[in-house]
Amino acid sequence: MNTARYAELFRAESRERLAEMNTSLLALERGEGADRVAELFRAVHTVKGMSAAMGYADVRDLSHSLEALLDQLRRGALEVTPAIVETLFDSVDTLESAIVAVSQPSSGPVDVLGSIEMIEAAASAAADSPNLNPTMEWPVMRLEQQQASEATSATHRLTPAVAVAYQQGAAAAAKQQRFVRVDAERLDTLMTLIGELVIARGRLQNVSRQANSPVLAEAVLQASRLIGSLQTEITTARMVPVGQAFERFERMVRDTAQALEKKVTFEILGSDIEVDKSVLDEIGEPVMHLLRNSLDHGVETPAERRAAGKPATARLTLSASRERSSVVVRVSDDGRGVDVERVLARARANGLVDADSGITSDAEILSLIARPGFSTTSRVTDISGRGVGLDVVATKVRSLGGSVELSTDAGAGTEIRLELPMTLAIIHALLARSEDETYALPITHVVETLVVEPGMLHFEDDREMLSVRGQSIPAVRLRERVGHPPRAGGRGHAVVLELPDGRMSLVVDEFVGQQEVVVKYFDAARGMPQLFNGATILTNGSPALILDAQGIA
Repeated sequence: MNTARYAELFRAESRERLAEMNTSLLALERGEGADRVAELFRAVHTVKGMSAAMGYADVRDLSHSLEALLDQLRRGALEVTPAIVETLFDSVDTLESAIVAVSQPSSGPVDVLGSIEMIEAAASAAADSPNLNPTMEWPVMRLEQQQASEATSATHRLTPAVAVAYQQGAAAAAKQQRFVRVDAERLDTLMTLIGELVIARGRLQNVSRQANSPVLAEAVLQASRLIGSLQTEITTARMVPVGQAFERFERMVRDTAQALEKKVTFEILGSDIEVDKSVLDEIGEPVMHLLRNSLDHGVETPAERRAAGKPATARLTLSASRERSSVVVRVSDDGRGVDVERVLARARANGLVDADSGITSDAEILSLIARPGFSTTSRVTDISGRGVGLDVVATKVRSLGGSVELSTDAGAGTEIRLELPMTLAIIHALLARSEDETYALPITHVVETLVVEPGMLHFEDDREMLSVRGQSIPAVRLRERVGHPPRAGGRGHAVVLELPDGRMSLVVDEFVGQQEVVVKYFDAARGMPQLFNGATILTNGSPALILDAQGIA
C-alpha cells in the first residue's frame, strides 16, 4: 500500500488525538480522577492502531509502551504520581515529534528507544512502591505477538452469523455518518470563488439598473438571492469553535508556569464561539504572546502573592465572546498589573516621551509597551525581554482589521481585549470618495455619517475638531492622509468612528454607498504609512483600497 497519500490524513487524525492526550494529562495532573486515565488510554490506543496500519514502527512501539503503562494505571497496578505524570508528558512530546518525523520524510529521525526505556524505568520504580501489589509485572509481550493473539481470538469469536450482523451494523452506521473531513484548501478555494461571485453580482446589479429591463431585473434578483445563500452556507462551513485553538494553550501555560516557578489556574471561557477558520489560524500567535506576557510580567510568584495578601495560586483567564459582527478575545490575570512608573521611566530613557510627560490613560500605556523593542525587563530569557510580544500582537490584530485595548489596575491585574472580525474574506464596507478615488471603510467601526455644515469644524489646542450635537470629536481629513490637495469650499461629509482610544471623525468629499467587498491583503511597501489593510474590486470593476481606521487616527 502506498501510505504517502494517507500521510496528511494520519497527521490530522494524530493531532486531534494528541490534543486529547494533553487535555487528559492536564486534568490528571490536577487530580480529576481515573476517568482521565481511560481517556488517555483510548487516545494512545487509537494512535497505535493508526500507526500500525501505516507501517510507522517507531510510533507504534512508543504508543505500545505508553499504552502498557496506562493500562497498569487504569487497573490500579500503579499509582498516579508526579513522576509518572511528568514521564507521560515527556513521552507524549516525543510521540508528537515521532508522528511528524515519520509522516514527513524531510524531518529528521526521533529517538523513541530512549522514551520507551524511560517509560519502563518509571513503571518499574513505581511498581517497587510498598503500597502496590508486588506481583504486578511490566508487560513484556511484544506488539506483534499481542496483535496476533487479538486477531486469533477475534476469529474464534466471530461466527458466520455474527460476522454478517456485524457487517450490516457497520454499513448502517456508515450511512448515518453526518460528517466528512474536507481539505482546508478546498474551503479556501470555495471562499475565493464566492468572493468573485459577489463582485460579479454587484456588476450585474449595476447593469440591470442601467438597462431598465423588468425581466433582467427579476433574473438578477433571483441570482443575487442564490449567491447570497451560497455565501452564507460556505461561510458557515468555514466556521470553527475557538476552542480548537485555545485548548493547545493549556499545555503551554502549564509548562511556562513551571519554568517560572509560579502557580497558576488557567481557565478557558467561550470555547464554543465560532469564527472563520482564517481568523482562527491568525489569532493563535497573538494569544500565545499575551499568555506568556501575563505569566512572566503580570503573575507574581507564590511568595510575592502571599506578601500582597493574595492566594498563592494566580488566576489566568482566556475567553471569547461575540459582540455585533466581531469576536472579542480577552486575556486577563489577577497579577500585579502594569507598573506605570517603570514603563514611563523606560519610555523616557528611550526618548519616547518628554522628561516632564506623564501617562494618564490605559491607551497611552498600550501605545508605549506595544512599540517594537520596548520592554521593561532588562534580562532576556526564553520567554520575554526582547520587546516583541505586544508589538507582534498589535501588528497582527491591526492587519486583520481588528483593535487592541488594555485595562490595568495596579496590584489587581491586567486585561487585554482583542476585537476581531468574524471573517476575513468578505466584509461590509462604507465607500467614501476623495478627489477621484474611492476608498472602503469597514463598517465595524462606523457609528454614524453626517453632512458637515459650515461652523461644525473648529480648532481646539491646535487640533481640528468636529461638533456633533454639542460634543467635540477629533477630526481627520482623508485628503490630508492620502496626499490630496485641500478642497476649496463646498460641503463635506464625515463619518464618526468608534475606536479603542475613543471616538474620532473622518472628513471625506462624499459617500458613495455601502457594499460587501472581497478583501485582498497585500504587504505594504517599507516606510509606507499604515493607512490601509487591504484592497478590493468594486462593482464597476475599479480597484479600491481598504482604510485602516486606527492607522488613519
